[in-house]
Formats: sequence, C-alpha cells, structure tokens
Amino acid sequence: MITSMIVGLAGGVFYHQVGIITPNTMELLQMSLVVAMAVIGGMESLFGAALGAIVSRLALELLRGINILGLNVELGAWRYAAFGLVLVFTLRFAQNGLLYPIVERLFLRRARQATVAKRINKGGQDDPA
Repeated sequence: MITSMIVGLAGGVFYHQVGIITPNTMELLQMSLVVAMAVIGGMESLFGAALGAIVSRLALELLRGINILGLNVELGAWRYAAFGLVLVFTLRFAQNGLLYPIVERLFLRRARQATVAKRINKGGQDDPA
C-alpha cells in the first residue's frame, strides 16, 4: 500500500512536469535504469539504493561527454553501453552493489556491534531467579 502511494505521488509529480501521461511514456530503458540504480547502490539497504540512484544518475551525465587527453569525446547513446558494462561487472563481482560496503561501514556495522554487545551483556548477567 505504501509503495503504491509513493508510485502514485511520483506519477503526479511526473504529470505536473510533463503535462501528459501515456503508456508510451515509460520505456524499457527507463525501467531498466531504475533496476540498475538499485543494483549499484545495493538492494539490502534503502539508503544504499537511494545513494545508488544519485550516483548512477551522475555517472550517466558525466559519461555524456568525456575529455580524454584534451580531446572531447561525445558518447551519446554509447554511454548506456558503458553503464551496462559497469552493471554487468557489478553483478558479477559485487553482488551487494558497489556502494553497499561504504554504507555498511558507515552505518550498519556500528548498529550490528551495538546489537551484539547488548546480547553478550544480557547473556553474561546472572539471573536473580
């Protein structure tokens, strides 16, 4: 129900920006980019998936034009091929996403250590019963 509500709100914002909604509006490329954003960020963490969306969007815009040794190279549609290559290597070598280790190190490891410490302290205390 919450997911449907969020999708409905996103559709309303999209309509407000574009002015028309048709079945042809959402293409396969856009839907696959959404999945790629979640894969790159890491699907085990909501924060990682959101961060993956930001990073992948920035990466696509940076791949639009690359400066190689002073020569400007316009990639155009080839940037999606380069992005797909990064996605394939991510799925092969980093199944939890490229950004998940960073998110885990910054946020999740401390929470796990605190939880384990609480379990150890709780189990180590003498029960008065």
